[in-house]
Amino acid sequence: MTKISFKTKLKAVEEYANGNVTLASVRHKYGIAEHDFQIWVGIYASFGKGPLLNPPKVTGGGSDKSGKVEQRKIGVNIRKLYALWI
Repeated sequence: MTKISFKTKLKAVEEYANGNVTLASVRHKYGIAEHDFQIWVGIYASFGKGPLLNPPKVTGGGSDKSGKVEQRKIGVNIRKLYALWI
């Protein structure tokens, strides 16, 4: 998957949020995976553009590839947000 810039991500979500286009048409226009775009739209709808422009950072890692996501005061719980989409 190609990395999508924060500016493009926000532009795509706002274009969809304006209600003039379908989710599928925006995804295809910007080359965004369906699952990713649904999550971005949900985050935008629930919390605004802040979390899209300033996502949590993954720290740690190393050879075991484990990392911890920096927790923020905005209270975004990705697992709960994802569960809303299912």
